[in-house]
Amino acid sequence: MAGGGVGCTPQFIIARFFQQSRVYSTNMEDPTNSGRYSGPAMILGGIALNVVANTLATSREARIEDASSTRPWFAPPAWAFGVAWPVNNLLTLWANRRVLNSPPSRDRTAYLRLQAATWALFTTYGFVRFRLKSPILGCTHTTLYLVLTLASSVRAARIDRRLLASFATLVPWLLLATTLSVYQLGDSDSPFEG
Repeated sequence: MAGGGVGCTPQFIIARFFQQSRVYSTNMEDPTNSGRYSGPAMILGGIALNVVANTLATSREARIEDASSTRPWFAPPAWAFGVAWPVNNLLTLWANRRVLNSPPSRDRTAYLRLQAATWALFTTYGFVRFRLKSPILGCTHTTLYLVLTLASSVRAARIDRRLLASFATLVPWLLLATTLSVYQLGDSDSPFEG
């Protein structure tokens, strides 16, 4: 081979890539990040949490009641929730997978604990807000979710700054949701019932 030598053959490049992938399988620099936790498993887990959240969340009557309630001018249309949450959840699952496959550290442990709490809040929000019809619990859930998400973003940045991309849509959405929850709390006739 003219000018290429052994280092330029496709076989050498592919072999070198797989050798590096095995050596750095849990390294954040690995382009495939092929650690112990796989993408499909994370997505299936996310889908399962969404199914549980939807099952706990609302009855048909509660959905109709919520749709007919007075909404402030800054409230997003109902269809926006169906677009925003899948995007937010996929980005969060992407970050969670990268963190799970990263080397153990204090920041990793703290991030995973914060994420467990945020997923618990995500899963139970519909239940406390719509089934229990509690604007106070809904506002508390949303505010706590925002605070824990911001704390997660600090820990994520310490692990790998690229993980901050996973918060690009979630944080603005939670800021809007928290503002909306505070509005609904103030607009409610009774603080305990919607």
